[in-house]
Amino acid sequence: MREARDAVSVPSDRRDAHAQAQLLVEVAHRVAEPVEELPYGSRAAVRLALYRAATYWALVASRPGDAPAPDLSTLWKLTPADRLERAAGGRDAADGLRRILAEGATEYGLEAAEADAARARDFTENLLAELDAPRKQVERIAMQRRVRLGLLGVFLLLAGYGVHLLALGPNLVAERPFKTSTTYAGCAPPNICDGIFFHTDQQKDPWIEFDLDAPKAVKRVEVTNRLECCGDRAIPLIVEISTDREHWTEVARRDSEFSTWKASFPKVKARYIRFRVPRETQFHLREIIVR
Repeated sequence: MREARDAVSVPSDRRDAHAQAQLLVEVAHRVAEPVEELPYGSRAAVRLALYRAATYWALVASRPGDAPAPDLSTLWKLTPADRLERAAGGRDAADGLRRILAEGATEYGLEAAEADAARARDFTENLLAELDAPRKQVERIAMQRRVRLGLLGVFLLLAGYGVHLLALGPNLVAERPFKTSTTYAGCAPPNICDGIFFHTDQQKDPWIEFDLDAPKAVKRVEVTNRLECCGDRAIPLIVEISTDREHWTEVARRDSEFSTWKASFPKVKARYIRFRVPRETQFHLREIIVR
């Protein structure tokens, strides 16, 4: 980046000449594709004159510190041939453009050809592109740096999230068998209600119970309520644990309506975990995670 920025640091005379060349090229573009109708005349001749002047200033900009040559013909001779050939697309093309631009200032009148104007346009734009290369290199490096920093940020975020999940532990009820106090017929297989994990009938003290297969350490629950309606049906929500399905201990309780609820509690051993609403209601949730 330091080297690229040093390449962009140019004398003011080069910046001014570069800006003048860009201005002339922009005016030529507007002559070629005017927003409003222009007066009658040879647009090719106007464009060729503009590109001739733009070429002069572009070559001046490529020679910082040197006194500007008196005319384009002289400046053309002072410019390294390889620079001219790169912009023209070869030695023969450069020779042709020399005749059109550097030596044709007094030859071209209203009979200027569109093809010559187009060749001059491409040549001048290539000269400017070479002058713009250091600045674009800085922009590319800056963009690469932003992309790398962005990727690093995403990596750190994902890594942090991964560490967070590892610290929380796995979902102990993922794909574990469960029972519910009743099953609402409208959500029984094969007519499973979309977006709802389970759905009981209207009853007193409805519940859902998971079997962890063996006693495991439990410390946290994460519950997502039904989102499209009826979230109040899951209130109050009690979380209970047991090792024998006979003696139950309450470890968490939610008394206010929620969309998502996360509750942590001191780590306890449990084989069974039950979510219960201690009143008459229908009971349904979108998701349950136990850690």
